[in-house]
Amino acid sequence: MDLMEKFVADCAWPLGAELGEGPLWMPEQDRVYFVNLKGRALHALNVTSGEQFSWPMPDYLCWLVARRDGDGFIAGLRDGVVRLWLEPALRIEYVHTLFQEPEQENLRLNDAKVDARGRLWFGTIHNLDYSRSDGMLYRLDADH
Repeated sequence: MDLMEKFVADCAWPLGAELGEGPLWMPEQDRVYFVNLKGRALHALNVTSGEQFSWPMPDYLCWLVARRDGDGFIAGLRDGVVRLWLEPALRIEYVHTLFQEPEQENLRLNDAKVDARGRLWFGTIHNLDYSRSDGMLYRLDADH
């Protein structure tokens, strides 16, 4: 038996995202969150009921991580790190803004992860030309 024959992936939500990525499993909610980066939206799927949730974003939403205290999320918009609350209503507060210089206008945040010490590591990328070497790696400590 071929290795690929052992694994079958099912489409859970044929959303048609422009750039869907960054799945985040939240077991206490029974939801998988993921971003539609270029579609400027955040989506969540309840994996038991199949209920779908979507929140429009004011700009590219590049990544999402859960806060340790359970009070919303930390997220990367195109130009900075924000605190994000979805319920009862969408609320966004900037923690750190990047790309304030005109020559940085085509940069955006890319991927992010949190390490065991609670530090947020995130990268940047040129938004129009992925072959450019403008990207950087940032670290944001838990105390900002």
